[in-house]
Amino acid sequence: MLYILRGTLFPLYDQDSDILIVKPANPQLFVTELSKAIANISMGYRVLYNEKRHLIQVYKGSAHGDIWMYQETRNLGVQTLTLYDYTNAVPNIEYSWIFPARTMKWQGLQIRVAAQSDLIAQALFGDDYMTPRWHRIQCLENLATNKIAVYRMAGYVLLLVLANWIAISIKKIAGRNKRRLDVIARNTASFLVATGPMQLIQRLSGSKSAGNITLPVPTDMNDQEYLLSHDSL
Repeated sequence: MLYILRGTLFPLYDQDSDILIVKPANPQLFVTELSKAIANISMGYRVLYNEKRHLIQVYKGSAHGDIWMYQETRNLGVQTLTLYDYTNAVPNIEYSWIFPARTMKWQGLQIRVAAQSDLIAQALFGDDYMTPRWHRIQCLENLATNKIAVYRMAGYVLLLVLANWIAISIKKIAGRNKRRLDVIARNTASFLVATGPMQLIQRLSGSKSAGNITLPVPTDMNDQEYLLSHDSL
């Protein structure tokens, strides 16, 4: 619908189609009849029915089309089409937005679209729905299909590897810096204990620290006598 409203071709990365229908009374019978009809048109198609998601998918190779079956309900007295699915940003659409369908000309063809297709596109994709977005991968499935050019896929892989390399490098540098600071702190503390006046050392030993540098406390008389004699020198 977006490409029809914009009057543009389908992009290489997004060639699947999404069709909305009112859920039939017997979905399984509908799927059976659809499979027969498609088989008469062309070979190699597969039709799958996901009952929990109210979704019919038609496959041929890596391409596929989705047929979403909306349940007709009434919401606050308004006739509504409803579909709850994790991919659906707007689960409730007014019936009058869809039907009666209208016709638009697209690439020389007459295409049936929703009655209020602009309102639906605005609700689903925001006020800027007429602006194409090229800055992100639209579907994860594109990673496993041929919908992305080789050079673009190579660029994505390169960026992923580069980002991980930068993150690992930063982590290693931070670890080395921490070890260096610990060594400097220990060496500084040892130097102060070995060269500082006895009175200062005893005063600092009472609080166990000098700023952020922890000082070892002499634990026997021999250590204190050594420090005292060293200080007298």
